[in-house]
Amino acid sequence: MVGGGVRTIAFLVFVLTVSGCAAKPQAIFPDAVAVRAYAAGGPVHVGNDGTVTAFKPSPDGKSAVTVPPAGGDYLTAEEIASLRSAISFSKPPEMSTACCIPRHAFVFYDRDNRYLGYLLVCFQCGCAEMKSMPATDPDQSYINWDQARVRQILEAHRLPIRRE
Repeated sequence: MVGGGVRTIAFLVFVLTVSGCAAKPQAIFPDAVAVRAYAAGGPVHVGNDGTVTAFKPSPDGKSAVTVPPAGGDYLTAEEIASLRSAISFSKPPEMSTACCIPRHAFVFYDRDNRYLGYLLVCFQCGCAEMKSMPATDPDQSYINWDQARVRQILEAHRLPIRRE
């Protein structure tokens, strides 16, 4: 009985260790050492070179014009860690929102200040978009994000939160 109990405990420790490693969330942009935060009153866009632009209706209301976004401040190391831990991946839902008009961008850079990619978030519908998404299982391709934690980072940089 004692030997069986030891084997059972050893097996449980092994299972928990293996499953803990397998379930470990993948950090977004692990090579990034710098992240800049932006906000806009309208849709925000990040170009292939990391340039951030925003759009607003033209004066006649018939088209959109490009405007500079607010922000561009660098996050602290603690904020970068908080942002990374606020992001997780899961199986895509059966149905998702159709709006996804992100007004906030986080742009990631490596130690040589090379652009790595971005994370866009929309507080209106809760969607998120990422360029250079980590290689992952297709069943783990939906981006979940902790709105309260992301809000805290943006507010620390005095960036407005729009929900409309």
